[in-house]
Amino acid sequence: MANYSLEESVIEQPQPHSQDHDLDDYQRGVNMGKTGRYQEALHCFEQALTLQPEEPLLWYNLGVTLASLGRYEEALVSYDKVLALQPDFYKAWNNRGNVLAYLGRDEAALACYEQTTRINPSATIAWYNNSYILMKTARYQEALNTLNYVLNIHPKDPDLWYQHGLVLMKIGNYQEAVRSYEQVLTLTPDRYEAWNNQGNAWLKLGQPTTALTSVEHALQLKTDDAELWYNQGNILLELERYQTAVASYDQAIQLQPENPAFWNNRGLATKRLGNYQEALANYDQAIAYDADNYAAWYNSGEVLMKLGYYEEAIASYDKIIVSSPKRAEVWINRGLALQKLERYEEMQASFQQAAKIDPQSINYWPKFQPVPPAKPETIFAKILNTLQSLTKMFRKSR
Repeated sequence: MANYSLEESVIEQPQPHSQDHDLDDYQRGVNMGKTGRYQEALHCFEQALTLQPEEPLLWYNLGVTLASLGRYEEALVSYDKVLALQPDFYKAWNNRGNVLAYLGRDEAALACYEQTTRINPSATIAWYNNSYILMKTARYQEALNTLNYVLNIHPKDPDLWYQHGLVLMKIGNYQEAVRSYEQVLTLTPDRYEAWNNQGNAWLKLGQPTTALTSVEHALQLKTDDAELWYNQGNILLELERYQTAVASYDQAIQLQPENPAFWNNRGLATKRLGNYQEALANYDQAIAYDADNYAAWYNSGEVLMKLGYYEEAIASYDKIIVSSPKRAEVWINRGLALQKLERYEEMQASFQQAAKIDPQSINYWPKFQPVPPAKPETIFAKILNTLQSLTKMFRKSR
């Protein structure tokens, strides 16, 4: 569960030297902003700016408020005004970077974070945000280098360690990711996301029992998180504890009933319990919420094959082929269904299509090849031989 995000420098308290006649509006704006009443905060800051138009902190708080309202272009103007008045205001540089990131201007955002850390190398918030953008743009090694550097300076920052774990998961270094999450949990033992992600890392390392322990810790801290129940179900599936896995998926579905992945994986668990009709109903539910869900259509096809509904299975595979025609396994399964229906020419065409996509798939063919139908002349010869034998027997009996 890659739950990472940008971090924002928040609304600042007014400075003591602010004039008394505008301090009331300023303070009200701060109070409103800190309680999430951004529209009212915006009005207060705008009022205060009419009296102190050259106050950087007012423009800064206006920018924070506008960004909180999703008005990013206007927030950018406010931060530009701050930096024109006070170029070394590092929090404004950080927040300007965030606004640019929200606007999809990632390279400009990175430049802002770099400027933040040039002004204040201890601004961990900017290092964190810098690594976030590098992750977002799949520059994982650069993100890792950034985090390694700043963790040497700030080894007690749990957010940096958490981000470090996420990057390591992305590059497949699961053992080191486990260590990063251990650092997070040493500093913040109640961080359920770290317990969950550590569980994911253990599962990738082929240690589902240890993974289950981590996710159970997460669930003790956060029982109303559907993804945690889903992850627990996946681990139990790996451990072949199918009935318990179904119970976990049920908890996830109760919290998020329209999540197709939850229904699909519940179908996997019920299928392994031999409950094919129930599994099929689960896959149908997943498809109802996501009509292009590859996994649900594929799994549905497999269950339909087991139930002997070969035409319906072919329809499932055909649905996948429309949007994903380059999946060899789909063409192979389609060929198997056609074999069951004795539609051998279509079967061969499906297998050949699979071989074009993945030449290795030809290894499946020998055990799937049908006995070819007899040629008409061969059948006629057999009938003639049988008649001749019967005639001889008849003559002998006389």
